[in-house]
Amino acid sequence: MPRALRPLLALGAALLAAPAPAPAQQRVPRALGFQLGYSRASFVGLPAPGPGEVALEGRQSAFVGAWYRLRLAPWVAVQPELNFVIKGGQTPFTTAADTVARAALELGYLELPVLVRLAPPRRARGLRPVLFGGAGVGLRAGCSLRLESSTSVSAVECADAGLPVRRAEFTWVAGGGVTLYRSGFALGLEGRIAQGMRGLTAGSPVKNRIIAVLLVASL
Repeated sequence: MPRALRPLLALGAALLAAPAPAPAQQRVPRALGFQLGYSRASFVGLPAPGPGEVALEGRQSAFVGAWYRLRLAPWVAVQPELNFVIKGGQTPFTTAADTVARAALELGYLELPVLVRLAPPRRARGLRPVLFGGAGVGLRAGCSLRLESSTSVSAVECADAGLPVRRAEFTWVAGGGVTLYRSGFALGLEGRIAQGMRGLTAGSPVKNRIIAVLLVASL
C-alpha cells in the first residue's frame, strides 16, 4: 500500500466512528469545500513495448482542488470544481556511462470539471454514500521533460524538447465515496478516475489518465 494512502485510510476509520449529526444539519442546499489527496498518473493508448524496450511507468503526485456544490434535489447535486494535478509518466534507461537514469514527462494542469453527484438518503451514523460523474477541460499550466541520475537533475520545456503537447485537454471523470455530516461541516473519503478524451498531441492515440484517492471537506 502506498504510504500516501495510510493517513487517508486512518481518517476514513475515524469518520466511521464519529457520532451522527442532528437532522437540522442535513438540509444545506449549497456548500463550499476543498479536496486533497494522492493521485497516480499514467498514459493510455501506448503501443506495447518491443523486445528490449522498457514500458513507460506511471508517476505519483498530490491532487488539490476546491469546489462549489448546489443541491438540485434531495439526492442530486451539481458540483463545478477547480483542481490542480500533475500528470505524465516516467521510464528508466541506461546512460552511455552504464549508469541508470530516469526520464520523466511532467504535465501540470488546472482542471475545471463539472460533476453530477448522486447521494441516496443518509444511512446510520450520518454516513452518506455518493456516486458522481461528469466532464471538464484541463488547461496545461506546465510541461517539462526531466532527466534524473545519481549525479545530476536537468529539465527542459516540452516546446524546447520538440514535444507539441496540446494546451487544453478534455476529460471525463467518474468516482464515488462516503461522506459524514456533523457539526455544520462534512468530511468525506472519495476515489475517482479521470481520463483525457483526445491525444496529447495532434494525431496521437496517447491520453492522460489519473486515479486519485481524496480527503474532501466542506463548510
